[in-house]
Amino acid sequence: MLEKMDLAAPAQESPCGPERRCIFRSYCVKETVSIYARAEIDFRASETCPHNLQVCCKLENIQVPVPAPNPKFECGVRNIEGKPVPIVKSREEETDFPEFPWVVAIFLNASTEQKFIGGGSILAPNVVLTAAHIVYTRRTQDLVARAGEWDIHSEIEPLRHKNCLVLETICHEQFHTGTAIYDIALLILRTPLELTHHIMPVCLPRSLEFLNFERCFVAGWGKPSFEQVASMRNVLRKVDLPIVNRTECQQRLRSTRLGRYFELHESFICAGGERGLDACTGDGGSPLFCPLLDHPNQYFQLGIVAWGLGCHTEDVPGVYANVFQLQKWLRKNLKDLDVNPNYFTPTFTTEYFDRQMHSKNLTKL
Repeated sequence: MLEKMDLAAPAQESPCGPERRCIFRSYCVKETVSIYARAEIDFRASETCPHNLQVCCKLENIQVPVPAPNPKFECGVRNIEGKPVPIVKSREEETDFPEFPWVVAIFLNASTEQKFIGGGSILAPNVVLTAAHIVYTRRTQDLVARAGEWDIHSEIEPLRHKNCLVLETICHEQFHTGTAIYDIALLILRTPLELTHHIMPVCLPRSLEFLNFERCFVAGWGKPSFEQVASMRNVLRKVDLPIVNRTECQQRLRSTRLGRYFELHESFICAGGERGLDACTGDGGSPLFCPLLDHPNQYFQLGIVAWGLGCHTEDVPGVYANVFQLQKWLRKNLKDLDVNPNYFTPTFTTEYFDRQMHSKNLTKL
């Protein structure tokens, strides 16, 4: 659904000149052109707009899509073109807005400003999943979880983000600051989030879930390199990675400075090892998620960015907290908090039901 911009509403003076305004490229359309028919759109590019995804557009050609009410709640659903959300296209390595609505930015309230410290993911309206090493030494009252974020240095998104203060921090009791084993934590929000198109939870994998491990995603605002001079990214970035099995990962890590006696702890899982494709410093706490084979547009969180040896190094996988392995701890705490599991549990499919019945039949044999 498209609606004309309210031209009667007061606006700041436009750098584009009279009768024009800076707007996202996908919102500058001709009257008879679909918002997604980009090949036919007459862009009015200008270097004067404050954001590189904006263009100067005639007022009569500005049309902004209005999200339709969400008819069915589902966790882990990726927003892609064709869905009733105001998609904003970006560069290839950056996410579109709001492509992965469960990704959260975590900030530290400093004296004069909020400082970005890592990522997280939404499990329920009042629960965020992150890495323990991000929050372990922080005062709970200083933490802020920002949901629905995309560009952390601007507020140009068509739907506003939501800042939430943290009421309680729950880190795994066996988390070790030196080795980062059991690197998992829950943030309990002081005010529950209102779930909408750009703020939704991710799914947690069930025991009989069939995931596609060939290409998973990690999404965060971390630095592009490990160098001190590198700065955090403005726009949420995505990287597609393969899951690396434990034996292979341990063997690869033993060939590094960790040495031949290194043992990969059971609370870790590995992904990546491809040149130029990796999480990096600042991505800590961000989710690693994989598509469901039965429904490839629905994602389940498999890991949490934990640590690595540099960034983007070929044949050296990144190491993530193993969400599947840590589910017993995770689900116990969620149950103790009286969190409704329907928020992070997908609806039953025929395929899953068949697998469940087959599993029960095998148990009887």
